[in-house]
This record gives sequence, structure tokens and C-alpha cells, in this order.
Amino acid sequence: ALTQALALQRVHGNPAATARTLANLGALWSRLGRMAPAAAAQHEAWTLASAGGDLRQQAECRAYEGRIAWGAGDRATAVARFTAALEGARAVGQPQLEADCLAALGGLAALDGAVDRAASLVADAERIARTLGDPLALGHVLCERVRLARRLGDEGALRAARAEAEAILAASELLPTSPLARALHEANT
Repeated sequence: ALTQALALQRVHGNPAATARTLANLGALWSRLGRMAPAAAAQHEAWTLASAGGDLRQQAECRAYEGRIAWGAGDRATAVARFTAALEGARAVGQPQLEADCLAALGGLAALDGAVDRAASLVADAERIARTLGDPLALGHVLCERVRLARRLGDEGALRAARAEAEAILAASELLPTSPLARALHEANT
């Protein structure tokens, strides 16, 4: 359905709608593990959003490009994309995306051994996520806190973050294949 919508939008020349569809298609391909088409779709979406001056869409595309790069093991590109997305999220007032980017940058910092910076970034992400009142946004940040606590060997923080994320997941009635469920599973392994 998304590929059909994309074909129609390209024919009718609606760049903003085409950018959104490409971004959604890229996100879907990413979740399916098809990273090359996911990256191409996100880049094309970012290009269209940039041409149209859509800063919000640009930030969202950069965040997805960061996730794709991280998944492909390209941490330098992931940091660059998440940093750009963070700047964009702050510029347009997208606190949920800001929290997501801070948590991701914290996870990447932890992988690079910068645990103090990682802890600070994840704490900032958690603070923002808690003010949003969106349990799913908080759940994703808590998954990064689980990873960080495991890396630091902090069993108390690990248990607390895991329990809170699991409670959010249980209360949300999401499917086991949901992004939060997958993130929590990955954080626990």
C-alpha cells in the first residue's frame, strides 16, 4: 500500500506527502531488516523535506538514518545523524524526538566507552520523556537505561529500569513484535 501511495504521490507531484511516505516506507524496511532500501528511502525523504523547508520531517529522517547506520555498525554516521536530528528536534520543538535522540546518543557513547557522557545523555532523555507523559516514549528511554546499567554493572539500576519498562509494556498491551517489546528484549540480552 505504501509503495502504491508513493507512486501516486510522485505522479501528482506532492513533495511533502512523498517525503512522509518515503520516511514511513524507510521505517518499515528498516524494521524488516532491509537496510539498503531503508537508507535510500530516508535519504530521499530528507532531500525532499529539505527542498520544501520541512524542518520537522528533516529531523525525523535524520533520526531514522541514525538508527539505520547504528544497525549497520556505522557508529560515526549514526552519531552524526542523531546529532543533526537532535538539533532539528530542538529547533522545531519536538521533545519526544529530542528524548529519543539523546537516548540513542547515550547508547552510542556507552559503546565508545564514554560512560559518564552516556549516563548524562540518558538522564537528560529520561527527564524529557517523563515530562511528556507518554509511557511509550519513556519505555524506549528506559531500554537504553537498562543497557547502560548492564554495561556499568549497576544491578539496582538495571532491575529498576527493567521493571519500569516491563510495566509500561504490559500496561500498553502492545504486541510482542512492537518496537518497545523488541527494544526491551534487546536491552535484556
